[in-house]
Amino acid sequence: MIFAYPSLREILHIKRVLAHFSQHSGLTINPSKSLLYGLNCSQAQLEFFSGILGCPIGHFLFSYLGIPIGIKRRHSSFWDPVIGKFKKKLAGWKGRCLSFGGRLVLVNAVLSSLPLHYMAFYKTPIKVLKKLESLRRNFLWGGDCCKKSCALSNGRPFVNQKNWEVSVLLLFG
Repeated sequence: MIFAYPSLREILHIKRVLAHFSQHSGLTINPSKSLLYGLNCSQAQLEFFSGILGCPIGHFLFSYLGIPIGIKRRHSSFWDPVIGKFKKKLAGWKGRCLSFGGRLVLVNAVLSSLPLHYMAFYKTPIKVLKKLESLRRNFLWGGDCCKKSCALSNGRPFVNQKNWEVSVLLLFG
């Protein structure tokens, strides 16, 4: 990603730098795989600069390094890919075939790290955190992320998350 002011001088400089890079590294830059985005510049300027660089004009609402750009971060649709990844991972694991210890290792090792990329950039809404925790909890206690299950402690259902944490520590200690 390269940032520049929308001026002819800057665009020509970028083109020169990319040509030097290509010449010295032996790597070629494919302009058709590159996109030009404009902030605070007119559509005519974008089209002119696009002609100089030989790359198409992009529109906001794109993904960069797996993070959607141009979407309201607080909107629930922003977090749909994370929830989808959770469900996809859990569906492939067939949790009913795993022991409780195996499910616990998968939940702690894999599922805890999946949303970290998003969470490193954006604050996660409480609603999304509750949904992710619900998927983890259902998989851990029932082996299926989409069906609710009842976790028992000494024959009684757990009341809240604090009891769950204490019980896991007591069981696996």
